[in-house]
Amino acid sequence: MAKPRKDNKGRLLHDGEMQRPDGRYAYRYINQLGQRKTVYSWRLTTSDRTPAGKKQMPALRELELQIDKDKMDGIISDDAALNEYFDRNISLRKIKDTTRNTYKEYYNRYVRDTIGRRPITDLDYSTMLAFFVDLVDNKGYSHGTAQILHGVLNPVFKMALRDNRIRSNPLSGIMSEVGGYKRERKALTADQQEKFINFVAHHDIYKKWSPIISCLFGTGCRIGEMVALRWQDVDFANGFINISIAMNYCKGKDGKYGLHISTPKTEKGIRTIPLLDDVRQILLTERQRQLDNNCSCRTIVEGYGGFIWVNGQGGILTGNNLQHALIRIVEAYNDREREQAAQEHRFAELMPNISPHILRHSFCTRLCENVDDVKLISEIMGHRDINTTLSVYYDVNEKRKKEEFKKLEGKIKIC
Repeated sequence: MAKPRKDNKGRLLHDGEMQRPDGRYAYRYINQLGQRKTVYSWRLTTSDRTPAGKKQMPALRELELQIDKDKMDGIISDDAALNEYFDRNISLRKIKDTTRNTYKEYYNRYVRDTIGRRPITDLDYSTMLAFFVDLVDNKGYSHGTAQILHGVLNPVFKMALRDNRIRSNPLSGIMSEVGGYKRERKALTADQQEKFINFVAHHDIYKKWSPIISCLFGTGCRIGEMVALRWQDVDFANGFINISIAMNYCKGKDGKYGLHISTPKTEKGIRTIPLLDDVRQILLTERQRQLDNNCSCRTIVEGYGGFIWVNGQGGILTGNNLQHALIRIVEAYNDREREQAAQEHRFAELMPNISPHILRHSFCTRLCENVDDVKLISEIMGHRDINTTLSVYYDVNEKRKKEEFKKLEGKIKIC
């Protein structure tokens, strides 16, 4: 009969337990995959003290209880790093190549050489919260960057959870704790939209941006879809715009950055959008202007040509061009508004930051304010999930209810 093993304090050790010469305890076991694993601790039980200068960690028998619980619950414990799970997840996800490349770039820049090397089973809520808080508060990265990283990592942890590698998703609800985030991208009000359109249309410098801005306000296209529009995509006779491609500046399959053509962001993105009369007139005017000045777009991108939106050099107008222009236009608008407000002795009503997505979001909001068919709105917007449309529709409907109730003031006897 084997002699019972004891630690240096004379306590009996259980099967799989041992004490190393340096005093550290170890527990060896076989996981659900048949792999030999070992966990370590400087303490055997919770009543033990951690030796001076050594890392504080759960007692060995606490770890054993957790291992047994994981086995009972079907949780498969392994030492695979977050990097391994990300690489597997990104290779399996059904997303566009441009999106995949963007996710890889964000992951490689911010995660791979930091927490990416750690076992995914070690990354609990507090660890991930510390990672995001450090990113924003200490390293100075924007909340937008943190939010993108959350979108990159969340599917990885979801996959590990479904594979029974972890007990819960450590990213669940985490962004609400990061620097008071969440920042919402709000649509412009109808009044703001009208003022902004008028300002751009009559500005000596920025009026050249008026056609594409108005078309974004009037179609709800994604910016990649709008800059990829060709004259052949506009059916003036039947009153439709056909959305079938998108164009973005990104890394291509050859590893080089440039303009690339793809299908729209979602399967629902391939769609037709009815032509509003104002949009029709803007496009007809733009086509005539290009014919009169012989300035039609001469650039070919991956075999596609005849693009509607052209810059001053006869090249393609890109989404980045418009994004930078919108920043300058908002600055100019607010400078003028501050000056007028000072002259009129009133508070300035400044325009918020505007991006191409805000123009799209504003169009969706105007639709929800005037159309009750949510499915129709979803189809026009090219939303993959109707819940995206419903979230906007719900906000608009709540505003409607408040406005209708204001009309009831003094008309209902309640006291």
